[in-house]
This record gives sequence, structure tokens and C-alpha cells, in this order.
Amino acid sequence: MKRSTGVRKLAYRVEAAKLRRFERRLNAGSDVTVFAEVSADEAEQHRTRTRTTVIHVPSFAVPPEGIPTDTPAAGARDGVLFLGSLDVETNQQALAWFLDEVWPGVRRSAPETVLRVVGRRPTDDVRARVAAAPGAELHADVPDIAPFLHASAVCVNPVRTGAGINVKLLDGIAGGCAAVSTTPGAGGLDWRDGEELLVADEPGAFAAAVIRLLADPALRTRLVANGIAYLQDRLDPRRNAVRFAGALGRPVPSPTA
Repeated sequence: MKRSTGVRKLAYRVEAAKLRRFERRLNAGSDVTVFAEVSADEAEQHRTRTRTTVIHVPSFAVPPEGIPTDTPAAGARDGVLFLGSLDVETNQQALAWFLDEVWPGVRRSAPETVLRVVGRRPTDDVRARVAAAPGAELHADVPDIAPFLHASAVCVNPVRTGAGINVKLLDGIAGGCAAVSTTPGAGGLDWRDGEELLVADEPGAFAAAVIRLLADPALRTRLVANGIAYLQDRLDPRRNAVRFAGALGRPVPSPTA
């Protein structure tokens, strides 16, 4: 990544200093009743900088109508799904790490397993990497990701860096896939490792988590059920409106038709 230098670098530093001063005044002032953070990590950090109430209210990245009301069947699913825009550097790095460091371990234990790589605008390097990986298939620029979500047993989110809420992880769980993620990939929401998903950061542990889920439909069903219940609770606009009202000390809004 190209770094700023000279006058531009100085200008960025001045603006950053202004923002820090503004944030300190805001956190110490009395004009704000509640801070709402879309990221659980940022909400926790913000609480250390202010005496004002800070609540975690995620953005509505997955519409409530896109979250199933029951747990999709796990038995008819197979294979592993990597989902993401393939012209984004963080996704390219994640896929390269997974193909180079994790996928060989999965294939050694489950040699018939298929990896479906689904995403937009794959680069030539992405195409070459997927073509060279045993059992991997590239599905580029598909009109609908739902068939791949509904066919796959496990979705992987092996991102190495990043912040905020990872939407493709939400899509995978809402689509009925049991998820394995790195710690950065699971950031932004207060997921529980072993309850809504499995979290692993080292190649061997990540491969072991994928293999475990492929071999255990009951575990997949439990994780997906917990994950869907979490999404229904945390991403429902009506429930978040109640959270806002409670934090503000206002009457709870009545549900609308």
C-alpha cells in the first residue's frame, strides 16, 4: 500500500488530531445521552473512554426477511464454501491463505471434499490459484448465491485482517451453513466460539474445525440454530428500537403491522 508523504501526510495528521480532540470533547460532554456502536469490539473500547452509556446495535446487514425462522436441514449438504468479492485484497489474501495452508489438511482427512469459491470479479491470480487446488471449483459472478449457500455444509471466513462486521459470515449462517472463522473475521459481533460458530486462527486448527463440522451433522445443526437465533435477536430492527428506547429512558415503541 502506498504511504502518504510530505504535505499530504502532514494534512492527514492535522485532521486526525482534530478528530481526536472532537471525540474527547464529545465523550466528556453532556449533550449526548447514548452512543450506539455497530461493532461489539468498538462498543467495548468506547466504554473505556466515556462515562456516557454505550450500546451495541449492529447494522441491519441481513434483512430480517432473509433470516430463516427455523434451522435448515444439515443432512443434504456437503462441501465447503468460500464466499466474497474476489477483487478485494483482503478476500484474496484470505483465500490464498486458506488454499495454501488449510485446504491441504482438509483434503488429507476428507479427500472427496469439494471447495466452492463463489464471488464477483475474480482476478487472474485467483482463477489460477483455484484451478491449481485439488477439489476446488470457481463460480464467478453468479446471479444468485442462494443455491451455493443451501448446498454447502460449511462456510469458511479465513480473513487475516479487517474490522467491522463481516457480512459474508452473516450470509453463510443465515443460509444454513455452519461457519468457521478467524478471530478478525468474527469481529464486530459478540459471537461465542463453540456456540454460534467455530473460531480458529492457525492453519492446523482451522482445518481441524472444518473437518469436525463436515463429519458431525448434529454439531452443524446446533451451531446454525444458535447462529440464526442470534441473528434474529441482534439484527431485528424492532428489537433494536426497543434497545434504543430503553437506553434513552423512553417508552418502548409499539410494534407496527
